[in-house]
Amino acid sequence: MLYFDNATTDPQASSGLQLRVDSSDSSVHVSAVSDLLSFTINPTVTTVGSVNSSIIADITTSAIDAFKANIQEVDLYLPEHEVTGGQEVYFNWNSLYKTKANNNAIEYYLFNYNPLTGLGGILLDRDGNGKIDGAKLYLKDGELGDFDETVNGQIVDPIGFSTLDSAPVLHITADQGLAVDGVDGTGLWLSLDVTGFNSLTQGNLELYNASTGDSYGAIGATLGSGPTSEQSIYLASGNTLNFRYSNGAGQTTNNPAISISSTATGFSLGLDADLNGIYTDLMLDISSSIAASSPASLAMARKQLTSSDAILDLTNISASGIHLTLDISTDCGLHNRFGFVKIDPLTGTTYYQVAGVAQNDGAAFRSAVLSQWINPYEGSGTSHLYNKSKQTITWSLDSTESGYYAPVMITQDGEVLTFGASTASDRRQHVKLLGTNTFGFEDLLASQGSDWDFNDTKIRVSLLA
Repeated sequence: MLYFDNATTDPQASSGLQLRVDSSDSSVHVSAVSDLLSFTINPTVTTVGSVNSSIIADITTSAIDAFKANIQEVDLYLPEHEVTGGQEVYFNWNSLYKTKANNNAIEYYLFNYNPLTGLGGILLDRDGNGKIDGAKLYLKDGELGDFDETVNGQIVDPIGFSTLDSAPVLHITADQGLAVDGVDGTGLWLSLDVTGFNSLTQGNLELYNASTGDSYGAIGATLGSGPTSEQSIYLASGNTLNFRYSNGAGQTTNNPAISISSTATGFSLGLDADLNGIYTDLMLDISSSIAASSPASLAMARKQLTSSDAILDLTNISASGIHLTLDISTDCGLHNRFGFVKIDPLTGTTYYQVAGVAQNDGAAFRSAVLSQWINPYEGSGTSHLYNKSKQTITWSLDSTESGYYAPVMITQDGEVLTFGASTASDRRQHVKLLGTNTFGFEDLLASQGSDWDFNDTKIRVSLLA
C-alpha cells in the first residue's frame, strides 16, 4: 500500500492517501507533503462604459462555451527549500497529489500527466538545479483534476506537492523496449535525441505501447542537413515504450532489429534497418527525468501521436499573442510554397476537418486546405526558398487566431500536401513528424518518381525566445 499521512487537516480523512501499488506486500511511503492549495478557474467578462445586458449575456455564454471546450493552463510555483536552524533543507518534491469527492468522503490520489488527452500535471525544475520548484497544470472542465468532475463552467482545483521515498525508474525490457516501474500516478519524461543516421533511406521510429496500442509520438531522421530531431514523451508508471520502424516509402516493421544498452546518462538505442548486423541506421540517446523541459513546446505537440499527425496545438494563445520561430531547411529543385492551415475545432470525430471538409474526402479536402492556406512569410519581405538553403522566420498570431494548425506544402505543380497518412492525391503520406514540433516534407508524388527522403522542406517550430 502507499500511505499518505497528514495530507490535510480534514477530520474525515483519518487514513490519509492510500493507493494500491500492486498485489504484493511491498509499500512506498510518502515522507513529505506541501499544503493542499485550492483555487477556482472560471471565465469572467469585464465591461467598460454602458453595454447592453443582452450583449453581455451573449458574450458570457460564448466565453463559457469556449472555456468548457478548451484545456486551461495553470502555472504553480513552490519554494524548493526552507531555512531551518540556519540550514537550507530541500523538500525533494517528486509527485503531485489531489483530492476528489467520493460518496461524501474525500479521496486522495497522485496526479500525473496523460499524453493521450493532454491533461494532467507536470513537474518542473525551472532553475535547472535538479530540484522541483513548481508545476504546470493542464485542466479541463469536468475532467479528472476538476474537483467535482462536472461540466459547469468552472474548475475547482485542490492540489499539493508530495515526496515519495521511491521515485519511478526506467529499465530495459526483454523485448528491447523501455518500461517505467513506480507508483500509480507517477511517471517519467523521456527525452530521445538523434545522435546518428547512416541509412540510405529516410527512417522513423513510431513510439507506442504494445500492450495498450496507445501511440506516444515519433522520431526520425532524413538525409541532408536541417533542424535536428529530438522527441519528449511522458511514460506513466506501469507502461512500456515499444518501437515500430517505418521507412520513407511507407514500409513498416512491427518488430525492428533494435539494440538498447545502458549508458552513464541513461540509454542508447541503435536500429539495424537493413538487417546487416550493424545497429547504426538510426541512433538515439535516451534520458529520463521526473521533470519536464520546455512545457510550452510539449503543449504545442499534444496532438503529435503518430508520424502522420503533423499538427500544432495553439489553442491557448494569450491576449498578448504568440511569436513562433520557424527554422526551415530545403533540399529540392522545385519552387514550392510553404505555409499552414487552421484545422476546425476538434469534436472527438475520427477525422480532422478543414472548413468543414473531412481529411478523408480526397480532392474536396485538398481544395479546402488550399482555400484556407496561410502564408507565414506575409509581410516579411521573404518567401520560401528552394535548392539547398536554410532560413529562419518569425510567425506571429494573436489570441483570436487560437486553434490547431498543420503545415502545408503547395508544390510547383500545384499539389497540396499536408498532415495525414493518405490526404495527398496519390494517397500517400507526404509530411512526417521527425521530432517534437519538427516536420519533413516529400514534394514529389509516387507517380513522379519520388525518392521519399522527406528532406525537401524540413521545419522546426519553437517559441520565440
